[in-house]
Amino acid sequence: AIRDWAPSPYWPAGGFVYEYTCVPVSVSVSYTGPIDWGKGVGWRVWFKIDNPDDFGDWPGYFLKDVTVDGIRVEYLVTYDNRIKIYGFTSPEGTYTAEFLWKDDIYETRSRVSFTIPPGEPIAEFVSIDVPSSWPPGTSFSAKFRVKNAGSWEERIWVRGYYNETYLGEESRQLGPGEEFEWYWNITMPDRDIVVTFRAGHADWEDVVERRTVRVSAPPPPEKGTIYGVVKDSVTGKPIAGVSITANGYSTSTDETGYYEIEVEPDTYTVTASKSGYEPASRTVTVYAGTRTECNFELKPIAPPEKGTIYGYVKDSKTMLPIPNATITINGYTTSTNSAGYYEIEVPAGTYTVSASKSGYRSESRTVTVGAGEMVGCNFLLEPVPTPPPEKGIIYGTVRDVVTREPLSGVTIKINGYTAVTDTSGYYEVEVMPDTYTVTASKTGYEPASRTVTVKAGEKVECSFELRKVGVPPPWWEELIKYAPYIALGVGVITVGGLIAYEVTKRGE
Repeated sequence: AIRDWAPSPYWPAGGFVYEYTCVPVSVSVSYTGPIDWGKGVGWRVWFKIDNPDDFGDWPGYFLKDVTVDGIRVEYLVTYDNRIKIYGFTSPEGTYTAEFLWKDDIYETRSRVSFTIPPGEPIAEFVSIDVPSSWPPGTSFSAKFRVKNAGSWEERIWVRGYYNETYLGEESRQLGPGEEFEWYWNITMPDRDIVVTFRAGHADWEDVVERRTVRVSAPPPPEKGTIYGVVKDSVTGKPIAGVSITANGYSTSTDETGYYEIEVEPDTYTVTASKSGYEPASRTVTVYAGTRTECNFELKPIAPPEKGTIYGYVKDSKTMLPIPNATITINGYTTSTNSAGYYEIEVPAGTYTVSASKSGYRSESRTVTVGAGEMVGCNFLLEPVPTPPPEKGIIYGTVRDVVTREPLSGVTIKINGYTAVTDTSGYYEVEVMPDTYTVTASKTGYEPASRTVTVKAGEKVECSFELRKVGVPPPWWEELIKYAPYIALGVGVITVGGLIAYEVTKRGE
């Protein structure tokens, strides 16, 4: 109620003053449950204020005391108009709670009965799904199912951890026997981990479950087998040596036409192929631990009908046959005989025919041959000119053996080549590579000869010293000078002073 404007202890200057008329406060039981399961700490009970709007302000402001069966208990009023008592240690049974409401003038009491039920709520894991091993770096799900195994409704919490890492928590309000399930995804590190589930009410554990997950590579999947027999579609006989491929796997058939390949479970395109047959393919699906049959019948490829290409190969200048000329026809090869003739059988079609032989320019022609036909293809090969071999040079100077003066007009003969020395006594002759006898001669002089060998591109010196006919050699005068001593030395004495000697000089 609101009193008129007037002085009051709160407002000496006058004003509006609230007066609170204490109407009965309606209180009902909201929840009962244990403070700590199985530890005997006590119970907690929640009440709610059913008519808060009957008060002009927060009703909890006026709650001054709470007792249960005359015993004062601790309490707490929340802003959502609820009252919690806790620390109540009495056993199960029915009790009366009394609430004292008052201000400076008025007071009133509210009473409500509540029951502590027998038993206690218990969290219990129904199932836990965690792998025993897992490859590192990949994720798996840590799943669980938990239920309220107690005798009344309760909020059940589950918290998850791996090693010291917190995964999260989930909770559900569950009646007796009700269940809920959840999961957390975990990326496997490169070491073993321990996954821990803690289930209970609020901050209290009721049950703890742990699972160890080890780092490991997943086991290889069990393989399956593709097998079969390959036969000739015409004769029905098995074909050996057939190549079998299946998405990267390969093998070949044995002498009975049988093959077998062990593969991973999957779908495969199996192909069988062999020269002389048309290849064939089939698609099969292979499951782990199973054998899948895949047979083939290959169709033979009919050989094409053939024709003949023939002809002669001759020298374009002499028109003489060229034996042993090479004939190539799109991979086929043959040679001409002594008459320059060739002949080759080929499948019907168009071909490039080439004729070649060392010393001749090659030629090619295009011919088309039909089945059973003989098509002529002749060649006239042009000889390749043979370049002359590189020559060498014989050169030299001819002198008088006594005077040492050069001799001009000396005739030089070299196996058919001829030259004459010039005024300086020099000569030079270009010759083919070979070994030659070089002779120098001139009237009034004794001729002289030497043998030389000339290589391609080489210059070989061959000089001469010619002696006049009847002229003694230059050592003659020295011999005459010492002749008496020589004569005495050899016991030859001739009266009259005329002495004859027969002397041989080394090297001449």
